[in-house]
Amino acid sequence: MFHQAWLPQRPMIWVSGGLFIATLYVFLTRGGYSSTLEWFTAKGIIPGASQQQLAEEAAEEVEKPSQPPPSRHAIAQLQTFITDMPVEHVPTWDPPYPDPAPAQAPSYIQRPTSSSTTAPKRRRLIIIGDVHGQLDALRTILRKIDFDQGSGDHLVLAGDLVNKGPDSDGVVQLAMDVGASAVRGNHDDVILRVHTDLTKAVFNKRDEHHYSTVHSLSDASIAWLSALPVILRMRIPAGSSSPPWNAGQLVIVHAGLVPGLELEEQDPWAVMNMRSLIYPMYEDNGPRTWALAEPRVLQEGEGWSTMWNRYQNGVVREDERVVVVYGHDAKMGLQVDIEVEVGESGAEVSSESKLELGKGTKEEEQDDKKDKNGKKQSGIRYAFGLDSGCVYGRQLTALILEAGPGGIMHRVEQVDCEAAVKPSG
Repeated sequence: MFHQAWLPQRPMIWVSGGLFIATLYVFLTRGGYSSTLEWFTAKGIIPGASQQQLAEEAAEEVEKPSQPPPSRHAIAQLQTFITDMPVEHVPTWDPPYPDPAPAQAPSYIQRPTSSSTTAPKRRRLIIIGDVHGQLDALRTILRKIDFDQGSGDHLVLAGDLVNKGPDSDGVVQLAMDVGASAVRGNHDDVILRVHTDLTKAVFNKRDEHHYSTVHSLSDASIAWLSALPVILRMRIPAGSSSPPWNAGQLVIVHAGLVPGLELEEQDPWAVMNMRSLIYPMYEDNGPRTWALAEPRVLQEGEGWSTMWNRYQNGVVREDERVVVVYGHDAKMGLQVDIEVEVGESGAEVSSESKLELGKGTKEEEQDDKKDKNGKKQSGIRYAFGLDSGCVYGRQLTALILEAGPGGIMHRVEQVDCEAAVKPSG
């Protein structure tokens, strides 16, 4: 009876056993579960997507733009989070490329005809702080520095092109006219949010003071502002001998960055709004890591740029260091002195490890910033602040990067501004 009952099932067992052996063979020879599944799918044993479908899905995945991490605060929709500076805008000295096609700058910033015909070809990167609708000041500083598109000069605006000042649309139009790059600032962002609300017939009394700026902007200006990234980065060419320009990368943002946190992981809202960082203390009074910082809008804790300078001075390999140029903080004003104070906690940082800030009380941390003789330790600046309060009647600042025989170098130029608003606080 047992033998008769078992016989009819034997073919099924043979099939199952054969399938198991085949599966085991493919698993061992094809490199694991995913490869085995692909082999059976390709043979039609297991139903699945065709190779063409898989290829189409892979192509769609490549085409998807990288998305920023979710922000804890409302921001206008981003088209781009991070943009890489095209290589043609990297400063060079007598470069081995043909003369650029003549690009005629607008008449109001045209460079006077030079009497010298032997001046070396060069292209400069000109980064300007918060303009806030101060069109006259922007024109004046471009004339002062002899801005010349025809020689390859490229303008970058560090956010807050609009709002507060008298001619926001004029500033954006000039930026478009000269082919400028820019990053989105907190005021640019709020104008874009208000514009979106108004197109949906959503009116908010809290935003009434922004309505005049929104209505002054052309559709082209709104579209241009909407396309701005939050972070602009550029690879610094090798060969510069002077710090900080022997670093590996230049990053331009409006407000700030959290040290030790990858660019792709930064909160877009914080990059446009932060001024300082607070590091939470653990209950066991243990070490605090750099990337756990809590960005703050007000001056609480320690300035983010102070922490950035401290962190970068501790990065062991110079070509792994990152220079940041930013605006936003008019209260702190111009921050360009090449020598800064740093602490001991900036030691031994590498791309493979995340430095610990240290532990203990504030008094102990202050002691960490001094050497054995009780003197504060100095280092190199890696965060350059350019908001010098133009809209409040102070200055508009340009950081000019140019190349020479020793590599990249910089200088600072300023022009005076007429006040458009009174400073708050």
